[in-house]
Amino acid sequence: MLIFRSLNWSNVHSIFLGKAKSFFLYALFIFLSTHDIFPNFLIDFKIVLLILAVGCSWISFFLSFPKLIPALTYSFGTTFLSSRLIRKIPGTITSLWVFSLFFLGFNEIKLEYRICVFILLLLVHFSCFNSFLKLGNYKNDDPNVYTLDETLAIAMAWVLLGEMSIVRVVILFILFRFFDIFKPLGIRKIEKQVKWCASLRNLADDFLAMAYSLFIFRIIEIYVG
Repeated sequence: MLIFRSLNWSNVHSIFLGKAKSFFLYALFIFLSTHDIFPNFLIDFKIVLLILAVGCSWISFFLSFPKLIPALTYSFGTTFLSSRLIRKIPGTITSLWVFSLFFLGFNEIKLEYRICVFILLLLVHFSCFNSFLKLGNYKNDDPNVYTLDETLAIAMAWVLLGEMSIVRVVILFILFRFFDIFKPLGIRKIEKQVKWCASLRNLADDFLAMAYSLFIFRIIEIYVG
């Protein structure tokens, strides 16, 4: 990075992901130097911190090149162009693809890697959201084509639930799309919190929709089986 910046090949300004990389890297150094004090409970913290530091490094590295920023920002924001397949229902198409990818394709991935994927996607969202709005000249801060918020909500459920059967995945998918589309029980109100920053407001309604979905999903599991 220092070499590329000295040659003016990349953006000279630091970005949020770069700062996150430094944080995870220093946290890893502290953890390694005091490894005996911090035992591993459910996850291997060393692996998590290492993956986050490396992941943030590579993503921030590519986002430091001005010519790559628009393409990468648009790709991340549309969940790797999945929301462009059918423009009338981009959220549903992306949710269907991401549910299938996480719960069926990556069903047996260890918890450490699930957490890393979720955190990296979260950092990308907060790093690229405003750039995505400027790139498309969107008048509102919740464009339909931006589907990384739905992806993050699904990734949260993927971390919490782990391995599931196809029937359970379908039930959770239907519940999530219901709450995300109709936005009852305060979901629509929370997405209009003008005091919050646009990136947080964009994400909060999807997280609340998934929280309601998980609550009802858990009730169905207990009483229906």
